[in-house]
Amino acid sequence: MLGAGLAQLQARGSALLTRNQDARSLIGAILIIFSLFIINERKDFPGLWAFLPTLGAVLLISAGSKARINRVLLSSKPFVWLGLISYPLYLWHWPLFSYSYVIFGDHFSPMIGILRIGLVIAAIILAILTFLFVEIAFRKKDNRVSKPMMLLAAMTTVLVIGAGISVQAFVPRLYQLAAPNHTEWDFLKTTFHNSDPNVNGLYAFHPERPNLTVFIGDSQLAQYAERIAKLVDDPQRNGAILAIGGGCIPIEDVFTNKVERKGCWDLRSRGFQLALEDRMKTVVIGGSWNWYFSLSTEYFYRDGPNELPLDAPAGRTAALARLQKQIEALVAAGKKVYLVLGNPKVGAFSQLGIETRLLSSARITPNRLIEAPEDQLLLRNEVLAMAQRAGAIAIDPFPAICDGKYCRTTTDSGLPIFYDDSHFNPDWAINETKFMDVVTAR
Repeated sequence: MLGAGLAQLQARGSALLTRNQDARSLIGAILIIFSLFIINERKDFPGLWAFLPTLGAVLLISAGSKARINRVLLSSKPFVWLGLISYPLYLWHWPLFSYSYVIFGDHFSPMIGILRIGLVIAAIILAILTFLFVEIAFRKKDNRVSKPMMLLAAMTTVLVIGAGISVQAFVPRLYQLAAPNHTEWDFLKTTFHNSDPNVNGLYAFHPERPNLTVFIGDSQLAQYAERIAKLVDDPQRNGAILAIGGGCIPIEDVFTNKVERKGCWDLRSRGFQLALEDRMKTVVIGGSWNWYFSLSTEYFYRDGPNELPLDAPAGRTAALARLQKQIEALVAAGKKVYLVLGNPKVGAFSQLGIETRLLSSARITPNRLIEAPEDQLLLRNEVLAMAQRAGAIAIDPFPAICDGKYCRTTTDSGLPIFYDDSHFNPDWAINETKFMDVVTAR
């Protein structure tokens, strides 16, 4: 929209474009450089924050070729050369960095740093070659070749291949792979017809019973929903109410600026209000603690005006202390409280991850073992100790799948235990997560 406005000013010959050109280019450059440092994973981007670099670009462009920064810096040979290869550079950097992320994850180490520098150099070299031998070559006039026909042939080829895959005329390599094809939310969405984008909701199973168990948490609690629903069909068990949503961390005063999580906080408050009602005899709190405290950068503990990131020691300590107080208050109110420790999270757990998709045949190995990261084992012990101090009963899925450092990702028959890097396969969870049965017992 800003670009369209600038085009209108240019078309109308506005006098605004001839004034303060040096100042506009300087302010534009400052806005872009400032954006590089201030916009991060915790900012709502795109959104209002996108206004900074966009306005900076408009100001630079509007200043024209006579502005000092544009004339001296942006018109210099290195910048012009970078502009010439910018589009193929954009195209090439994406797959290189995407596959690097898939294979090596988003953690940083000296070797990963060297790899990323190497990928930047590789992307530049490939962009130069693409510019010289594809882009320039295609622009040249050649009476022997009809360029529209070449483009039509290329698009037709893509169309035929896509249609062939769609009707299974071409069978993908992983076609025979018996991988999970649904998630922990599918049961709840189809049972309750929930269309909320983040799947936030209160899901009730036999809420008419005199004794109820309330569940407060995220997708790592939702993965037990189908088994819980099956168990509470027994009239001798508590009814169940699940106050859960994707990424809804069950710790008060902890938030994220992600727009998709904005409904979590009212849902979380409602869950803890329900927990204090007389019929709620049992409270179950669960979450993906490894994600919140070590793998994500988006969650923070709000301490007055301060926002303490959970992946930093101060934020982690404050958030765990807050959770301990929540549990202690529930215990003091006469509730039986269970804290579900959450699953380990490892990229190789996914049966459709890089190891299967790129590096091995289309099959699943029975009793496949993957090592759990040491920092996740330490966090598990920290959360377990906090639960004991607070008076909660810890429910730990770790012993059901792991022995020491190593965790099984498939059963004896080859059934995947996980459907992604941290969530249980619903087909496995409904039959094998017996450690959750105690929470609905009277």
